[in-house]
Amino acid sequence: MPIALADLEQGVMERLRAQPAFAGWKKKGKRCLWRACGELQQGVELIRYKGSFDNAQHVSLGVYVSFPYEKEWPVYVPAEVWNKGRMYRRAYLKPGEGLVQEPTLGSVAVLKISDAQDMEDWLSTLATDVENHLAPWFQRYQTLEEASYEYRIPSWRLIAAGIKPEAV
Repeated sequence: MPIALADLEQGVMERLRAQPAFAGWKKKGKRCLWRACGELQQGVELIRYKGSFDNAQHVSLGVYVSFPYEKEWPVYVPAEVWNKGRMYRRAYLKPGEGLVQEPTLGSVAVLKISDAQDMEDWLSTLATDVENHLAPWFQRYQTLEEASYEYRIPSWRLIAAGIKPEAV
């Protein structure tokens, strides 16, 4: 029997809210929990991908920390790095193994949930993953000094904008 997105959202949020690491966090929409630590914001979100359809959901669990950053950028900066005056540091859960920087099928951070058994298998490991990987990651980035970083604009973007000459 296919898995409905609403069932998946509810299952993930129930498991996350039951974890001590997320005690006191606020719900934001159907798929996100977040909290503010001064100017810093932290969140965990169930992400659904375009490859999802009625009989399978392609999802990942992403975590982020953001902080205010009003710098003017000389070129386009992706929304996952800078959006609405905030810089973001992101990672994605690779069940049972830790966090990865990119959510790809190859990294196993994107899961294909086809039925209730797939969902239960994933949710059964979630408590351990929160304790071993998510909670330490959020603990590490609890201060503005730890969370902040300088985004390096890729040279190909600078070349495309005419700011940096092409290497010959």
